[in-house]
Amino acid sequence: GHAADESLIQAIRSAADKPGSPWSKLLASPDIMDSGLYKYAIELAATARLRTDENVRVARFWKHLAKSDTKNANVVTPSPSTLNVIDTELQKGERDTVLDDLL
Repeated sequence: GHAADESLIQAIRSAADKPGSPWSKLLASPDIMDSGLYKYAIELAATARLRTDENVRVARFWKHLAKSDTKNANVVTPSPSTLNVIDTELQKGERDTVLDDLL
């Protein structure tokens, strides 16, 4: 009955707690935080976020420089003319959400 089932489950759990036991490999949950792939994904996402933020700051600087003085009217900026239309704060919020989901 139930006592035999519970005894069997308890025996498997205690065998799974022993290091080196085949049961420990079968029942052990993977530690995602120790996974090199997980750490690499977090590092990659964080690096991408930093680079994107830096590129936005550089684009804003050059755009401001070009607009601040008429002698700079012909300065070629690294940003497209549609930069004003892009909602960078929304994009940054979306990036934050994705990274937070990974964490």
